[in-house]
Amino acid sequence: MASMQRRMGPQTSGIGGLLQPFYDGLKLGVKEPILPELSASGAFSTAPMIAFILSQVGLLIVSMHSLGHYVP
Repeated sequence: MASMQRRMGPQTSGIGGLLQPFYDGLKLGVKEPILPELSASGAFSTAPMIAFILSQVGLLIVSMHSLGHYVP
């Protein structure tokens, strides 16, 4: 895809593209937040954090269960 658009691919950032996730996070961090006018801004901005935390808790529970630890 990158060659069709005549741009460099992710393998060029760092050794074998190892720095690409860092660059993507940096790019995401400096973007201007977009908030809809009629939305509840608190809920709109905390929903991604809540979803991320719940996914990490689920991953923790599944991994603890697969290691043989009892999780109620």
